[in-house]
Formats: sequence, C-alpha cells, structure tokens
Amino acid sequence: MNIKRCITALCAVAVVVCALISGCDDPVIDDPNNPGTSASGGPNGSGENVDVGISFTRTDMNSSWTEADSVLIQLADGATTVSGQGAAVDGDIVTITQEGTYVLSGKLSDGRIEVRADKLHKVHIVLNGIDVSNSTTAPFYVWSADKVVVTLAAGTVNTFTDSESYVDDQSAEGAPNACIYSRDDISFNGTGTLNVNANFNNGIGCSNDVKIISGVYNVNAVNNGIKGKDSVSVKDGTVNIEAEDGIKSDNELEEDRGVIYITGGEISIRADDDALQATNYIVVTGGNVETDVAGKKLNCGGVVSISGGSVN
Repeated sequence: MNIKRCITALCAVAVVVCALISGCDDPVIDDPNNPGTSASGGPNGSGENVDVGISFTRTDMNSSWTEADSVLIQLADGATTVSGQGAAVDGDIVTITQEGTYVLSGKLSDGRIEVRADKLHKVHIVLNGIDVSNSTTAPFYVWSADKVVVTLAAGTVNTFTDSESYVDDQSAEGAPNACIYSRDDISFNGTGTLNVNANFNNGIGCSNDVKIISGVYNVNAVNNGIKGKDSVSVKDGTVNIEAEDGIKSDNELEEDRGVIYITGGEISIRADDDALQATNYIVVTGGNVETDVAGKKLNCGGVVSISGGSVN
C-alpha cells in the first residue's frame, strides 16, 4: 500500500472513531434562537457568562414518520392490537421493548403505555389521537431507554389522565410520581396537542432531562406542571400550565444540573407558588413567559439570565 492510500485509510478510521465517540449520528441542530450552550447573565442578571450545557439534537427534533416504517398500535379497552415487532399487550398495558417508531391511536379508559427498552435504544412514539386514563398509577411510564421522543401528530389531540392516588410505593426507586413519567431523557415535538391532567402529583416528570421542541401543551397538575430533575428546556411551542409550581428542576447534587433553559415558545403559567424554579440556572434567551403566580416568577439559588425574550 502506498503512502497516499495509507493516509486515506487512516483518515477513514479516524472519522469512524470520531463518530462513535462524539455521537455524530445525533448532531446538534443549528438554532438561531439557541446561541450554543452559552448565555450572558448571572445572579439577577449581573452579566456573568453562563454555560448551561444544553443543546437540541437531531433526535430531539425528529418528528417524521410513516405508517410503512412504524409499528402501529391501536388502543382499545380489552382489545388493543399491535401491527409489527417491538411491543406487546397484556390486558390494557402496552409495553414497548425495542428501538423504533411506534404510532399510537385510540383510547384506554384504565390502561398504561410503558417503555422498557435497552439503555442504548432510542424510542420514537407518535401520538396520533389517543386518550389514556389510569386509576392506580401513571398512564405513561418510561422505565428505561437511552431517550424517548414523543411526537404529537398534526391535527391530533392527545390526553393522559391519572387519579388522585397511586398504588406505587413512592419510596421505591423509579416509582412514577407524574402523569407522564420518565426515568430517562424525554423530548416532545410535533404540531399536535397534548393534554395532561395530573390529579396525583406532577404533570410531566423526568429523572433526567425534559425538552419541549414544538407542539401545544395544556398541563393541569396538583404539584409541579413540568419537572425535570436535571433540566427542563423549551425551544418552541405553546405551553399552558396550571399547577402549584409551573416548571421546576431541582438537582442539588450536581452544579451543572438543576437547569431551566428557554430559547423560544409561548409559555403561560398560573401557579399557587412559583412560575420557574431551578436549583442552579434559569436561562431565557427567547420566547415569552406570562405568569400569574402567588409566589415568585423566578426562583433560583444560582444564576438567572434573561438575555432575550421576556418573563412577565
């Protein structure tokens, strides 16, 4: 092999290694409302530079799907059907166990959608007009996955409703405490509508990161409207919340977590306590947040940065 061919081969290997290390199959999307991971501002807008370490990836943004390339799940009390591989039905519980795209339609009056996939698997769930209630626990629960992306299909209204009490031991690891609950990263996109009626605790809850990319969200919750332990990010969309606290991120153990990051969208929060509450960072670079609260509009023990958009 001559030197030129040797160099070419080495370059090819380097590209592959780079892809494996940096996750090049899931690159960051350029976003004019998202100036990278940095934002100006500091405690009470003091001007300190901030790096919140959050980006919107191609996976987060992906809302495309076709029936031909998806597993179709038709929900019906006692008669749910699955067309394809990767999901199973047990009574009125649908469990997704493999990577892929799953399109859900129909209604369950007392059922549940679960994701129990490998920790390396990305699961894409399309809500194509569903109404799921549960009388004893969370109607939507992600036990494990690398990431779950929920797409709200165009022109659809999708609703999840829980009850005032759960049978789950709330002291147990991984016990759901939200109407839509995920132990791993969860992102929402699309142009449809998602209604969340949380009568037990939180509306949308996650042990890691929650991202709202687009869509319309109406969240009514007795505690937190949207809570991501590590972070809650909003890129765009319309978010209406009525709750005790609006949006919350409360990781106290890691300095780069406990983040609320808003780069766009129209957000309306009516709360009995705080609108935006985060342990370490509240960063707003765009969008409009309208609040009607009894507590604070912004409650953060760390850095608050409003470099664009508005919080009223």
